Amino acid sequence: MPHRYNFDPTQPPIVQRPCPKCGLPMFLSRIEPTDKIDHAQRTFECSTCAYEETVKVEFAGQLRP
Repeated sequence: MPHRYNFDPTQPPIVQRPCPKCGLPMFLSRIEPTDKIDHAQRTFECSTCAYEETVKVEFAGQLRP
C-alpha cells in the first residue's frame, strides 16, 4: 500500500542535486516529457546563483496505462 507523504516546505527534499557553481542545493523546477515514452526531462535551478541544469532521466519500471 502506498504511503502518504505530507509535504513540509520548511524541510528540504530527501535527495537534492548540489549546484556545480556554488555548491548549495538545487531544486527541481520543471518536469517535461521527451520524445521517448520512458524518459522525462527534469530542470533543476539554484535559487542562490541562478544556475540551471537540465537532465534526461529514464523511468525504472515500464509505464502501463
